[in-house]
Amino acid sequence: MHSIESPAWLAWNLSLAAIPVALGQFLAWWGITLKGKIKRPLWAIPMLAAGILWLAFLPNSCYLLTEWRHFFFDPAFVNMRHAAITNEERLVVAQYGFFFIIYSLVGVLFYGLSIRPVVKLLKSMKVPTTVLGVPFFILVSLGVYLGLIVRFNSWQVITNFSVVWNTAVHAAESPELRTVILVFAGLLWVLFIIVDVWIDGAVARVMARPGLHVSSPRSRKS
Repeated sequence: MHSIESPAWLAWNLSLAAIPVALGQFLAWWGITLKGKIKRPLWAIPMLAAGILWLAFLPNSCYLLTEWRHFFFDPAFVNMRHAAITNEERLVVAQYGFFFIIYSLVGVLFYGLSIRPVVKLLKSMKVPTTVLGVPFFILVSLGVYLGLIVRFNSWQVITNFSVVWNTAVHAAESPELRTVILVFAGLLWVLFIIVDVWIDGAVARVMARPGLHVSSPRSRKS
């Protein structure tokens, strides 16, 4: 069995991608619900810690988008595609292609769900999210590079910070790597906008279904 088919491999990658979703929800809840109810230092410290972890784990959701490289370049899949002659063999290839489509879509969904609550929090704090988008998506793109190419894990930002920092600095100083990271950052920004609009549309469509409309207190009185 190829590692791509391993339930443990799937569960591990999906769990890593889901962590920033949970951290994003925590940040929004803590920041919006408890602001003003807890003294500022006690309120800010968990926010800072969760924010660092959220940013460190966020590239794991984008990482799922790169798993297509296995289907296109791994020898096992290349040989399988080239050897597919019968309809049954072609069906197997199509099933793997469908698997990677679903797998990537889950990563895209997790990616959007990770960022949306933090954007909501920042807007409630009157923070200019568009201005922050430039360094933010560059950092996320850099994180994908460090995980995909250099093979760092998210927790190494804490356990081996100096090595991660030096590698990041090297990437920033390399014209070729810098260009790739900047282009991918732009793609990630566009992808988030698309996912954000899609989620808003999906939520609006669901809430417009009969029986899900929430009437206002005034309409209930009349």
